[in-house]
Amino acid sequence: MDKGKFEVRSTFFIVMEKIELNLETFIHHPEKYINEKELRVDLGLKLCKQIANGLLFLWENNVVHRDIKLNNILVLKQAKHYTPVICDFGLSKVVDSNKKCMVNDIGSQIHTAPEILKVFSGSAQVNTDFSKQPSWELGVICFEICSGGNLPFDPYDPTKSLPDIDFTVMRKKGYPKELEVLISELLQQHSSDRMDIKEAHQKLNA
Repeated sequence: MDKGKFEVRSTFFIVMEKIELNLETFIHHPEKYINEKELRVDLGLKLCKQIANGLLFLWENNVVHRDIKLNNILVLKQAKHYTPVICDFGLSKVVDSNKKCMVNDIGSQIHTAPEILKVFSGSAQVNTDFSKQPSWELGVICFEICSGGNLPFDPYDPTKSLPDIDFTVMRKKGYPKELEVLISELLQQHSSDRMDIKEAHQKLNA
């Protein structure tokens, strides 16, 4: 069946291309796909920029994914080109013009911004501000991509703090200092200190 959309008896279907590779596998086992032991810096940077493009598109269309993580990003291989494709919108929400929505569930804890964790309650609907959630997600994902799959924080520690982030692996791989600074800015504990996804996208593509 070709890609596209169709409707059967008032049920709407979207048919997409089959993509068997996800970003988690690609990062942890690059030798299976690019014949190298680790992702090249240029490829890592390209993946970060493309994911920022996707998150910005969602943000501009008032959609928050809420479960961005490596295995929810597929990798489409076309010749020697690799394109990340955001998938699994099961927890996604449409937000209002202030980037808020009622929510009673969250995705991966480490990929969830501290302010979301703070107000979250599984027993009641909470009108939550998601305006800085995409930039937090981007910070975690970029760190994972550039460090070979490492996490910036202990996934079981809800008190995330910048001094705990170790950029040693990124530095050894040769990633630019500017990216390290950007990730630090994306992973600010307080949302008021964190840039939004639009500014992050601009800086990544500067």
